[in-house]
Amino acid sequence: MTQWTSRAGLVVGAALSLVVCAPPEPAPDFDVAHETERLLIGVEFEPPLCQGSLALLDDQLATLERRFARSPPHKLHALLYDRPAEICGGIRGGVPACYVSGVAHGEWELMSHELVHAYLHALNPRPVPLLDEGFAVALDGRVTQVYDDVALAPLLTRGYEDIDAREYLAAGHFVAWLARELGDEAVFELLLQADRDMDADELASLAEALLGAPLSALEAEYHAHALDLSPGAGAFACAGGQAIEWRGAPIELTPALTCDDAGTLLRLGDGPSQGWRRYTVELPAGDYALRVDGARGALQRCLDRPADLSTLESTPAPALADWGERWDSALYHHGFSADADAITPGAAEQLSLPAGTYTLWIGRELDDDHDVEVPPRLSLAPL
Repeated sequence: MTQWTSRAGLVVGAALSLVVCAPPEPAPDFDVAHETERLLIGVEFEPPLCQGSLALLDDQLATLERRFARSPPHKLHALLYDRPAEICGGIRGGVPACYVSGVAHGEWELMSHELVHAYLHALNPRPVPLLDEGFAVALDGRVTQVYDDVALAPLLTRGYEDIDAREYLAAGHFVAWLARELGDEAVFELLLQADRDMDADELASLAEALLGAPLSALEAEYHAHALDLSPGAGAFACAGGQAIEWRGAPIELTPALTCDDAGTLLRLGDGPSQGWRRYTVELPAGDYALRVDGARGALQRCLDRPADLSTLESTPAPALADWGERWDSALYHHGFSADADAITPGAAEQLSLPAGTYTLWIGRELDDDHDVEVPPRLSLAPL
């Protein structure tokens, strides 16, 4: 593997000791229903967001701030829906969520992506579309995969409408690879300094100065050596549940699953709203019994390192892998998926699991009487 040395520090230069007044915080153009440390949130549906949902949205931004050592100058704005956002319907033939005019629009399950856009746009209002989308894909929690037939460098000067979804996904895997190879600082500096009005030569010069090599050479190296899959990143990634230590003895979880509970995530659907909790545990290879009572459950296997598909052991049903053909295989779909993806309540599932990182899900309808005959309980035991 070629060793590239970035020169981000040479381009950024020394900091100047200037006193600059912060710009006034923009007022949201919607009614604020919830406020967190980093967000002003409006909702276009009746049930309130559960405490865990609010905390996870805020933690997505906190994760970005910690990783890239930059904070937006003001709270960001998000407007949440229980259906595809109508304002996004005219974008690329209609998308369910979008970032428009300083507001992240979409269903809660899709906010992990739109908040990455909001974070970057607060620091660079005119990012290069391909890099903007690649950054959001790389940090929204999903596993990304390589697309060897997509050449990315020629797409840098295209607008948002001129890049298709497959090219966005390819950019996400490339951005994740660049960050691992060159470090977050150099790659993020490129995101901050690249402007969508730059021409191809200007972008090429900036990229080479910051990344230490021509982008075309880096992309050639990427296609020659990148592994098929990159793990999800950000607060919404598979392994982001409450951590549990496995000590070889049975685990029993009895969450409250009420909207006031700090870890409960709200799921809206056609029927009653649901509350879910997630827990993450490192398991050795072995045979296990998984049982759920008084609720629904799911077991999700997380990709915890870059890997080629051919090297990954199969995941036995009904456990779900964090990767697959569907782009939406991140937690907000696997944890909240259809009945066919759930552990059957009241019956012990016997599973032979490969070693790895797993997230356990347990959830039930929030409209149920809290004094239910069978309280929610999830247990995992070695066989």
